[in-house]
Amino acid sequence: MVAVFLMTAMIVPMAGCSTKAAGDGGEKCGECGSHDVVPIVYGLPGPELIEQAEAGEVVLGGCVVEDGSPVWHCNGCGYEWGRFGDTHMDI
Repeated sequence: MVAVFLMTAMIVPMAGCSTKAAGDGGEKCGECGSHDVVPIVYGLPGPELIEQAEAGEVVLGGCVVEDGSPVWHCNGCGYEWGRFGDTHMDI
C-alpha cells in the first residue's frame, strides 16, 4: 500500500476524462446512469474548495491518497469509481 500526503488540494481526473461540472453530461455513473457526477479532490482544502464541496460541485476525499483511491463520485447514488493509480495529473 502506498500513501501520499498532500499539502494542498488537487483535482485528479482519470486519464482521458475531464473535470466538467456536475450535470453537464461529461461523466456518467456506471451504477445509476446519472450525469450528476463530480471529481473527488484530495488534500487540504481552502475556503473556495470547501464552498464547492458544500455546493455539491466536488467531493473532499481527505488528505491521504492511496493507489486505488476513487476519483469520481455520483451525487445521485453515492457510487465512487476510477482509481487514483490509473490517473493522469497535469501539474
